[in-house]
Amino acid sequence: MAPANSSRKRKATEPEHVDAPEKTTKRPRRTAAPAPAPAVVPKKAIKKTAEKSSPAPKKPAPKKPSPPPKKPVAKPKATKTTTKRVLNSPPETKLHVYVMGDGSAGELGLGATKKATDVSRPRLNALLEAAGVVDIAVGGMHCVALTADNKILSWGVNDNSALGRNTKQHEAKTRDVDAESGSDSEDDDPGLDLNPLEATPSAIPSESFPENTTFVQVAAGDSVSLALTDDGLVYGWGTFRDDKGIFGFSQIRGHEVVPEQARPVLIKGLKNIKQITCGENHALALDDKGVVWAWGCGKQDQLGRRLVGRHLENNLNPQPLNLPKKNQVEAIAAGPNHSFAVLKDGSVYSWGLNSHMQTGIPYSAAKDDDIITGPTKVKALSDIKMMSGGARHSIALNSKGELYSFGQLENSALGADWQQYEDDKKMIRRGGDLQKPKIVIQPIKVAIEDPCKFIASGPEHNIALTEKGQAYSWGFNTSFNCGQGETEGDVEMPTLIDNTAVRTQKLVWAGCGGQFSMVGSAF
Repeated sequence: MAPANSSRKRKATEPEHVDAPEKTTKRPRRTAAPAPAPAVVPKKAIKKTAEKSSPAPKKPAPKKPSPPPKKPVAKPKATKTTTKRVLNSPPETKLHVYVMGDGSAGELGLGATKKATDVSRPRLNALLEAAGVVDIAVGGMHCVALTADNKILSWGVNDNSALGRNTKQHEAKTRDVDAESGSDSEDDDPGLDLNPLEATPSAIPSESFPENTTFVQVAAGDSVSLALTDDGLVYGWGTFRDDKGIFGFSQIRGHEVVPEQARPVLIKGLKNIKQITCGENHALALDDKGVVWAWGCGKQDQLGRRLVGRHLENNLNPQPLNLPKKNQVEAIAAGPNHSFAVLKDGSVYSWGLNSHMQTGIPYSAAKDDDIITGPTKVKALSDIKMMSGGARHSIALNSKGELYSFGQLENSALGADWQQYEDDKKMIRRGGDLQKPKIVIQPIKVAIEDPCKFIASGPEHNIALTEKGQAYSWGFNTSFNCGQGETEGDVEMPTLIDNTAVRTQKLVWAGCGGQFSMVGSAF
């Protein structure tokens, strides 16, 4: 797995407009001219004339109603202007992404096209190149990516909403089993059975996130995905699983659990986050004060805390871990069921499943149920800058570019000649059952001559990038996830990934999934 809203200012209420009273101007009375001497007229006429010329008594003009008193206008309330605090800068370097391994579930992101599965050597993913990818997170069978124009892409298996978008609109093509036998038709290519909505990198709808959200990093587990913003917030979707199936995504209203989150939501309780990462079914976040937060499924104590069985759902709430405060945590990493914190002084703390000493802590290792319940210092490691974990092993990169590995010896994941340690009791431990695998109880140096700068681990394979920009891979290779072509069996020692696609590229990033891998070079 890869390693890291502005509030709108409320408009002040404008004062209410009150009309001024209308001014009235009385017209001046006209002065009557002197009347001429009366002529002799009949009485009736006199009476009639008198009635005409005598003005009727004038009624007093009605008083104009007084204007209503002006209502006092309330002063607009002062509003706090919340300025967005930018903690993280989005990556700007676009990547050429090369994929290899098993793509039968669309995890290579090549689309539902011919030859989209079983890629034995690195192949350029033109869809990701066109999208302008700047960050990628590789999960068990799905991937999440961030683009230069601030889109979140996803592809691969979406059984538990790990892609954060609807992929059910496609009806898979029904294949004619009878006609399939012995056919050489290109239409029988297994890639044509892929759901194009899963196999094609596609953006999660922008309306799934608040306006003006800027992303800086993504992370992916087995069925869960995360995205980190520039102001330190974390969005998530999918679900966490345990040995019984779906464990849940989040906890609401007491002990009620949201089993599966189909669309991205804000992870409550997290703020000022600088880095995120995922194991198989747990997640870690590092804040700006060097505090590590953990949530998800914690049945192997990969969360660094233990809760009683009837309150396991509380693990879905992010909680801080108890780590030394004098040396703040610089980086975090996770294996499938264990976790690491790298401090600023280069020391390492680990916790979680330790059945094969994958935490780097030797005591009590070689027991199937052995766990390290809380953050514990790995005394054998120092001057470390980066950690990566597999299912039964882990690797460490120090500031000199040297690699060290520890864990199960016999699965080729350690990148060392295990036979030279086979009978060394200071280095090897085996459980009481002779059929159990041997375990390296002290870190051993990985056989890569050139200084390394980046490491990534799948369950049983690894990729290391050198300062020269070359990639070395080793470990489980049945699905071509080491990118070494159609070799038989595992790749026991670190071997240069070399084909025409990557030979001239200076690689800067790598990611390992369950049965596939990716490497990337800068545009």
